[in-house]
Amino acid sequence: MALDTHPYRVWMLEYVIEHGLDQTVESEEGFDPSAHGPLLKPGQHLAKRVQRHMMATDRARKVHGQKVLYPGVQETGILDAPFREALTPDRPSFEDAFLKVAKQDDVLDGEEYYTMGAARWQGVTAVYGKVAVINGTYPKLKSGDCSAGYTRWVLIALEQSLGRVPRDIVNGADWRAGYTGSIYRVCQHVQTAKIGDAILYPNHVTGVVSVKDRLCVSHGRDRCEIYGWDAHHGRYQGFWRPRYSLA
Repeated sequence: MALDTHPYRVWMLEYVIEHGLDQTVESEEGFDPSAHGPLLKPGQHLAKRVQRHMMATDRARKVHGQKVLYPGVQETGILDAPFREALTPDRPSFEDAFLKVAKQDDVLDGEEYYTMGAARWQGVTAVYGKVAVINGTYPKLKSGDCSAGYTRWVLIALEQSLGRVPRDIVNGADWRAGYTGSIYRVCQHVQTAKIGDAILYPNHVTGVVSVKDRLCVSHGRDRCEIYGWDAHHGRYQGFWRPRYSLA
């Protein structure tokens, strides 16, 4: 599969801006930061500049006995593995981000309420297109129901792990609608659970937070809570997983 160079092009420009390098994108005539194909000469030239700066930074750190930041980076002008690793932002995994937002919502008892009306989508629309972590916390959940809650947790976790707002792989409705039926239809039924999977019951859905302890997160009443998935009054029907490759 060919490498999608678009995010790396953007990250190279971000590096140039962040480190105050003395050339702008206009100096790399013909460089297109929105392109997805191979780096041509302008892109290779920009890559070499960034690589030289990374190498110089690491040489200076070595002189002062500090740990290098960009191991293995050489002036190649290509997006080889060490350079791709050096450019990629340090982001949480989907699982870590899912657990963090689920646990945050779990401790907000008294600040949340359950509704099946239009306000149930507040937990998703509050972050749609502009998910942000402030002081280590995600935008607070105020109102919702089980399916909107699960949609919120997956949306935030994907945005944090990918660094962008992903396609709606939970409900197939552009993050603007959804219910247990759309989760059942859009997500993939799996036999073995993982963190972030949906657990579907008759007219209810929760999200897996621990496979070992059989724990799930649920917004099925006037608070979000984490409990054993076997404790729900209805027998669960199985596990459904968003198709992450399509995000």
